[in-house]
Amino acid sequence: MNAPVEAFTIAILGEGPEAWLAALAMARTVPVARRPVTVLTDPDAPVSSPAVALHPSVTDWHNALRLDDATLVNRAAGAFSFGAALTGWTGPEQTWFNPFSGFGAPIGPVPFYPIALKLRAAGVPMRLSNFSLAALAAQTNRFQVPDRAPGSVLSTCRHGLHADAHGLAKLLRESALAAGVVEEQGTIRDIEWAPDGAVTALRLDGDRRLEAGLWLDASGPAARLASRLQANRRDDWSGLLPCDRRLQARVRTVGTPPPYRHLETMAQGVIEHLPLHGSTALSAWFDASEIDDESVHLKVRDAAGAERLEGLTIEPFRPGRAVEPWVANCVALGEAAMQLEPLGPGAFHFARTALQRLLELMPGEGGSEAVRTEFNRRAAEEQDHARDFVLAHYRLNARQGEPFWDAARQGAVTPGLAHRREVFEARGIVPLEDEEPLEADAWLNLFDEHGLVPRHAGPLVAGLDLDTLAGHAEKVRTFMLGALRTMPSHEDTLLSLRVAKGQLESTIESVSLAPPGRGEDRTARK
Repeated sequence: MNAPVEAFTIAILGEGPEAWLAALAMARTVPVARRPVTVLTDPDAPVSSPAVALHPSVTDWHNALRLDDATLVNRAAGAFSFGAALTGWTGPEQTWFNPFSGFGAPIGPVPFYPIALKLRAAGVPMRLSNFSLAALAAQTNRFQVPDRAPGSVLSTCRHGLHADAHGLAKLLRESALAAGVVEEQGTIRDIEWAPDGAVTALRLDGDRRLEAGLWLDASGPAARLASRLQANRRDDWSGLLPCDRRLQARVRTVGTPPPYRHLETMAQGVIEHLPLHGSTALSAWFDASEIDDESVHLKVRDAAGAERLEGLTIEPFRPGRAVEPWVANCVALGEAAMQLEPLGPGAFHFARTALQRLLELMPGEGGSEAVRTEFNRRAAEEQDHARDFVLAHYRLNARQGEPFWDAARQGAVTPGLAHRREVFEARGIVPLEDEEPLEADAWLNLFDEHGLVPRHAGPLVAGLDLDTLAGHAEKVRTFMLGALRTMPSHEDTLLSLRVAKGQLESTIESVSLAPPGRGEDRTARK
């Protein structure tokens, strides 16, 4: 028999999508009559990121929040995504694709990657992304919402979304307010503390007080409440990851956005293109000791092919995480808990997983010490795994003769990343642990595209002859290309949701990815 829900109040700090996601999740999980929810927004707070990349793990959560893709696409200038294209990491102008899908198909107990390794060793050109329906669809500007039907090739894919941050926050806010959440505007002037270190109330401008039993800080890097808790120590990653400033802006665009985001390197950092309906959100992470703000501004503008950038902001960027995101009765979410370049899932994903973890573990007003310890342990494991995935891109980069990238390649490696690489190079597999934010295929593809070669393909594939393996690979590819031919264009899928117009061209047989504004990828390893 379930115990009755303990009544207490919840206050959430923040203005962006993460804050309103938290409010909606709390309101939809427990009736607000038992746990009233208030969102404290600050009209003077800095503008949030211009756009949000919703990882498949987030889109999987939509049903629980009574949201759907059509609403998100229409209300948040959205576009679908099958993954990310990455240019310059493995060499000048070279592009590889990190799809939201697996690769190929097994032969009985034999996974596809050992099959690819054995064929490649025999001289057969094999590139994993050529055997990913999501990658093939993305580079031909096709998209269809994956289904879960057994045996369907679409079941091998998952999908994400790109959303305008303001539109997404507005949609989530409307849903949260309709569910009974209350919004209050104000600036924190002081904090009232309990003897045990818990926050009892915030004193706001206008001689007002806001009381709560549980505080969720989703106010971004400023961490307006969490940063004031004395116990809120930080694990600084600046000794591992080189970027210490971030540019954010957007440019207006016409036509249908591609169903993927694009992460390209520059001599002193990374530029992200996040396509939306009617615009592209731009972000750049860079080392301020290598390049000044104005030079980065010009590089990003040129990379976007634009005359000017709109909504330009440049601010410090501090890679790292809170050692204890849950301290006393305050939980940090999103970038209030961690800052990390989104080469894998972004801040919105980690806000979502923290909320899910909190809902699983939250028994009462402040939670027991054991519960907080468990929450913090799981959060640390997830965030450290994500850090290692980002770190691998820097340590394995193939840009030569540039101080920023040479130093990034030669830097220290964490024990977790070193272990994954050693196991991969020994047997072509990637060990996974608890709280993994990424699947094994993402790691396999990362290592494989950066030129790491396993010493042995494993015993399972040893007994299969080359003709059998080659025939299987050809059958898989033919099957995927057949599915690709019947897949609607991204434009048609968006038009079916009444959001986009324009002309879209696609080429099915080509497997080379042309990043936005670039020529064809001349390095595709078939």
